[in-house]
Amino acid sequence: MRITFILHRFFKLFIRLLIFSFGLISFYGCEIFPTLNKLHIDNLAEINIAICIADPSSSFCETGIPNSTTETDEGTDSEEGEVPQEPITNPEPPSVIEPDLTPPTLISTYPLNGSSQVPPCDGNPCRGRIILTFSESMDTNKNHSMDIFVSDAGTFLPVSNNPEFVWTTTSFANDTLNVFVSWYWFPENSRLQFKLDIENLMDSSGNKLLTPIELTFATTVSNQSFQISDTDVSTCYNESGSVPVCAVVSASYPLQDGSLIGTPQNRSFEGPILAGVGEHITRDNVSGLVWATCNIGQSGVGCSGIEEKLNWYQALNACHSYNMANFESGYANRKNWRLPTKQEVASLPPLNYFNPALDPSLFPNSTSSNIWTLTGRGTDSFGLNFAWNLNGNTGIIQNSMKTSTSFIVRCVSSQALNLARSFTDNGDGTITDNNAKLRWRKCVNGLSGSSCATGSVMPSNWGNALLECEALGSGWRLPNYHELLSLVDNRFNAPSIDPIYFPNTSPSSHWTSTTSADNSKNAWIVLFSNGASNPVTKTSFAPLIRCVRNEP
Repeated sequence: MRITFILHRFFKLFIRLLIFSFGLISFYGCEIFPTLNKLHIDNLAEINIAICIADPSSSFCETGIPNSTTETDEGTDSEEGEVPQEPITNPEPPSVIEPDLTPPTLISTYPLNGSSQVPPCDGNPCRGRIILTFSESMDTNKNHSMDIFVSDAGTFLPVSNNPEFVWTTTSFANDTLNVFVSWYWFPENSRLQFKLDIENLMDSSGNKLLTPIELTFATTVSNQSFQISDTDVSTCYNESGSVPVCAVVSASYPLQDGSLIGTPQNRSFEGPILAGVGEHITRDNVSGLVWATCNIGQSGVGCSGIEEKLNWYQALNACHSYNMANFESGYANRKNWRLPTKQEVASLPPLNYFNPALDPSLFPNSTSSNIWTLTGRGTDSFGLNFAWNLNGNTGIIQNSMKTSTSFIVRCVSSQALNLARSFTDNGDGTITDNNAKLRWRKCVNGLSGSSCATGSVMPSNWGNALLECEALGSGWRLPNYHELLSLVDNRFNAPSIDPIYFPNTSPSSHWTSTTSADNSKNAWIVLFSNGASNPVTKTSFAPLIRCVRNEP
């Protein structure tokens, strides 16, 4: 009996420990092990019934365990020492983040592929740039490369360039790639092609761009107007080339360039100016342009050394070495050196020098070598083979084959674009250049009307051209070389002049009042077929006449 009693007591103790363990698991286990909430509480109730049959006096029989269908009222008091149980809820399963497997796409470009009339620079500072905008944030920690080509008449030729890649934000962080060409400006009147290596172009999740990037577009010339300075010609001539006193020839050859000192304003260059260790510049105070005193290949205050001869394709990137000089702080502390435009290089020669055409006190050791410009002749099949240059011997503006290897580079720097061309039609047959403060005859001599369609052109020799403009009175005169050249606008072709303000202009040559320093029997003319210039004999009857006066 005693053994049976002991076994009975041991069985009751074992059952109680078992129920207590199930209770702990039911109360706490669901929080730690969510799958335990599936344990049905009826199993515990069955164990409790078994204990009550074995020992009716057990405390488990007094409190019991509610079955699965019994709810405990919120206000029911718990037995002393027991912890009220909170309702068991199933936790929400953790959300699953889907990986980004979508490759990025190119959604816009500047310039547009296939576009024309693209300016050589834009933005502030004004630079030649390509802008690529993508559909999402991109990985900015990769290196990129781009191949750049310039077209001749038959194909695209690779040219040297060291582009700079800069990421910016448009719609998403770092979704826009800016590519700045090391030429600083795009070449004018040219067809360009850009191919970007997409191997390292990927979004922030590592998805690579799948579509190759290739842009082709054509450029135009910059629309800017420069203040006009005098030619520095101070001697008067007749048609035979003799050198009389200006007052003596004023009746027969009136208001020629040599008699109008400082017209429309004095020429003002200064240099060489020391602007770095052994680095010199020459400043044009009228146009605001800053020139390297020496050509590429020369150095020092006297520009010692041999100037480097390059073809046009090589010349495009030649000034980049100036921008990278002095550990990339720039030659003479400037980082915007580039090849000059046709319009800019035309301001260099003062026209009272010959062989070389530049003032040797401002540009020492200058030679008669031709100076390349950034400006191509045109984007047609013929013009793509040629680029404009300054004849270093005479100052002639001419175009030559881009493959010519005997030309040199003189770099220019400009802090900002000059004012855009601005004309006003006065409604009385005259046009005002608002920047240069000059008033022009809308039509060449012999034509009239709002569209210059009435009458016929009247070519003249140089002496008669001077007289015809002077006969208009009120200060009308034949323009000097720099004044007439300012009307050339190579955004237009044949004629190279704005047709809105100067309609029905003949593309032929027009007289200037400036005598050639090379041969005083010749005077300078400007051809409005393309903006070229050269001296011709003063007795020629081919050139036309467009008169000018200072703005009242």
